[in-house]
Amino acid sequence: MKVSIDILVEKQVAMLNEGKVLEALDEFYAEDCKMYHNDTLFSSTKQDSREKQEPFIKPCTSIKGNISKHTIKDGNISVLHNETSFTHPKYGDNEINGIHVQHWEEGLIVKEYYYQDNMLEENMRKWFGK
Repeated sequence: MKVSIDILVEKQVAMLNEGKVLEALDEFYAEDCKMYHNDTLFSSTKQDSREKQEPFIKPCTSIKGNISKHTIKDGNISVLHNETSFTHPKYGDNEINGIHVQHWEEGLIVKEYYYQDNMLEENMRKWFGK
């Protein structure tokens, strides 16, 4: 039975809000998922992404997930505003402020764009109308 993108996104948001970043990566991303940071290729596979993120995420002593809003566009794109805070032993207390634009196929994310800093406001207006 095919699960709707609405249910998948709600489950993903719940996991991220629980601080389960790597678990969400494992569950919702296709093996050949391309991930971009401000339109620059960050990783070309799920494994590549995990290898880059895990050394930073694992040492965190606290991850307080906060997907403050999300929406679904065109039936296969989810957009999540991520304002998660975390405590890292080397980098201290930090907060993320960015959006994830996720393209879904057959129940998995096949491409994701993460926008922050100078590209955040433009993409917030584009995807959330603000």
